[in-house]
Amino acid sequence: MSNLTCSFSGCAALIRRDNQSGHCRAHRNIKDIIPRTCSFSGCRKTILWSNQSGRCQIHKNANDRTLYYCDFAGCNKILGVYNRSGRCVTHRNLNHFPALPSYTASNSSPSTQQPHDDEPKVDLDVYKKQYLAMDDQYKWTLSTGKVVEDALYDFGVACKHEHLAHQFIVDPFNKQMESIFDEAELQEIRSANVKPMPMMPMPLRNYIASFNKKNTNEIRDVIDTRQPWQINYDIKDYGDYDWVRSSVYNMLREYEAGSFDHSHHETWYLMHVWRFVDCAFDNVPEAEAVRGETSSLASAARKNKDRVIQDRKRIGRKCDIIIRSVDCNHSTSKEYGAGETGSIVDLNGTKMLKESGIKLPKVMRDMFNSLQSRIDHAKLGDLQIVGYLHYGLSCSLLLMDSPACSYVTRLSRYPTANQDRTAHALEISKDVSGFGATFLPALVMAWKAKEVVKAMVKLLAHHMEHDPRDSSWLEQGFEQKKRLIMPSCSTSTDARSQKKNTTHE
Repeated sequence: MSNLTCSFSGCAALIRRDNQSGHCRAHRNIKDIIPRTCSFSGCRKTILWSNQSGRCQIHKNANDRTLYYCDFAGCNKILGVYNRSGRCVTHRNLNHFPALPSYTASNSSPSTQQPHDDEPKVDLDVYKKQYLAMDDQYKWTLSTGKVVEDALYDFGVACKHEHLAHQFIVDPFNKQMESIFDEAELQEIRSANVKPMPMMPMPLRNYIASFNKKNTNEIRDVIDTRQPWQINYDIKDYGDYDWVRSSVYNMLREYEAGSFDHSHHETWYLMHVWRFVDCAFDNVPEAEAVRGETSSLASAARKNKDRVIQDRKRIGRKCDIIIRSVDCNHSTSKEYGAGETGSIVDLNGTKMLKESGIKLPKVMRDMFNSLQSRIDHAKLGDLQIVGYLHYGLSCSLLLMDSPACSYVTRLSRYPTANQDRTAHALEISKDVSGFGATFLPALVMAWKAKEVVKAMVKLLAHHMEHDPRDSSWLEQGFEQKKRLIMPSCSTSTDARSQKKNTTHE
């Protein structure tokens, strides 16, 4: 007579077939914590382990047409319905476990999954359609006769990875541009219709310079000195002065606490160092700085422009800071700038290159296109979008404009790049002795960025003003008027969506 194994979960002791309990001696009087269910297909009713039939009362005499196979790896022999071991006679008492799929450094997913590429894929068909839809009269032609749009398109078609050329963005300080334009053409692109940065009023500049001290005691003395603007204070007139004073005070406390003697998490730099960038907009009621991986509305509008009701709505690119108008939900918000923050300073690192070279310029381009649709073509040359790059204690400013009122937007970087066009940034000193030489210029740069945003708010507000003696503007929305349609950012498939789809296949 053949033997069976103990039916107690996890026990493989041999028992005789005439054993009425189905358990070995060790488990004969022990209650198994794992419930046993009816073996009839589709039935999940709990039965006793001593149940010889393996069926509940309802299905005890039913004819189950479900076939049961031996669960030994590689064996497909059909078992009887009342077989309690789950094995055929040959493999009933063998201990064998099927091999699991291996996960190695070179193959970290089962073979059924297709490998995915983390690099975004550019839709070249859409890229070509945008280029062919351009009107030659609106293209930017250099003095050498080279057309910027045509040169960027030729480079973008041949480029295997995502590049700013796919967004028709030209960065004259990017070394890759040397393969598209010669030095004279790059210099012409840099200097074409350059808009001067806002000049700080001398009284405010002198007040900032008064904090150019070498130790914390001297800085605190200037902070505690009573200023004339503090008498009958008005945020509209003296908001910038109070912003300078509070920013210096907050930074002074970090120096006194020794916070810069070691590194911190990215969120810490947002809250303790770069908060003065957000607070600069406290006296600008039309705009505010939004923090916390906020999604860009302009980017979302571009991604969903061809959406139909069956498609899921896509969210826009998330940035560490977005400068947008203060609006209610019943009006469309306008976005004037964005920024990225990191904790590690590596000008040639992957994170820095991707965020400063692809991600942030793409979001700025979406914002530029969104605001461009609200103004006349004649004012396109005045439109600017600001971009912030904050990494550790380093900061730089990006500006995007369209100097030729064409399809191309230009990316400018501040502080001015070096002669060899390597990346350059302001770096706040970790020692208080360099406070005046490093932190105060960062304050000035944040103020200039705010003034650019204020100019854009004024530009858009002025666009809505009309001469009360002329009523022709009332017909503008009902006439077929040809407008410059700016090319949108390439509809690339980002790695996140690819990874999500691959994981759940």
